[in-house]
Amino acid sequence: MKIIDRIVTGLANLAGKLAGLVALICLALVGAGVAMRYFVNMPQSWIDETATWTVIAMVMLAAPMAQLRDDHIGVDALVLRFGPRGRRLLAIFSALSVAAVGALMLWAGIETVSFSQMIGIMAQTLAWMPMWIVQSLLPIGGGLLLLTALAQLLKILQPGWVPPKTDDPIHGTRSHE
Repeated sequence: MKIIDRIVTGLANLAGKLAGLVALICLALVGAGVAMRYFVNMPQSWIDETATWTVIAMVMLAAPMAQLRDDHIGVDALVLRFGPRGRRLLAIFSALSVAAVGALMLWAGIETVSFSQMIGIMAQTLAWMPMWIVQSLLPIGGGLLLLTALAQLLKILQPGWVPPKTDDPIHGTRSHE
């Protein structure tokens, strides 16, 4: 179990770091796009398209780390109404739900990439760029999300698992610092 946890954590960490790097690239692209549009009066449509791709990359690469750290959106006020057994069942349901979404993203992403490769879809502004490269972020992110959720599920199913503690039992908030 520990080896699986280390592998999944390592992959999620790597993906999270790549998401951070992509965020910097996105910032640079948007800054360059604004400068070209408003200071030089030469808008560059390829920058807009590429910046969109970086946002997709950020989401797909950061989602597994957010799931691993329990930084995803949750309704803590609802969860706090349950005892330990109920919280465990909710955690199992949550992990299974995220695993299902990850599996769907993986499957749909593979189908999308295969279709794009088959008919040769290219980017609009960068005609030399095959879209399947960008679309491959969907199965990569989905696969990582699936692995992360399954690793969490294995932890939750272990005897002695305890739900994460809340910082504020009255308002149902958790801090993720």
